[in-house]
Amino acid sequence: MKPAFLFFGFILSLTPCFSQLKEIPISKVNQLRNTQLICLDSNNVTSKLCSLDLDGLKINFFNAHFDKTKKSLQLIGRICASESKNCHGISQIRIFTAKKVGNKLSDLTTVGETTEDKIFISNNGFFDIVITINKGESLFFYNSAYFLKEFAISKMLVW
Repeated sequence: MKPAFLFFGFILSLTPCFSQLKEIPISKVNQLRNTQLICLDSNNVTSKLCSLDLDGLKINFFNAHFDKTKKSLQLIGRICASESKNCHGISQIRIFTAKKVGNKLSDLTTVGETTEDKIFISNNGFFDIVITINKGESLFFYNSAYFLKEFAISKMLVW
């Protein structure tokens, strides 16, 4: 019986692990944020000259998990209209990844959208996304009434 367990253990040690998700500090993800005010037009061109009628977003990450072998990142959080903890959440914020070439975004891939709860308005704005990180790619949060928020997630591949 003991040789059978040893053989089974040896076979399991040869197979790759199913999940290597490791929790990472939220501060590391927040360090990847581009702090400039950026807007986006309908042709996916970014600009620093934005109209004055746009509002800012506050992105609160609750959990972040990174799998180095699969190069995947899971983010759970909420998008709000203000800095307070009990803020009003914002729904219908598009979350996507893209590569920035000059001032144009290319290879846009939608990864999610913030939720909308019709019963409890304060529940708006939650998201839970899983992203496969590619070289030169950034994560964006956007709605036409708000400034574009960018996180340079491809820098996580260097960690």
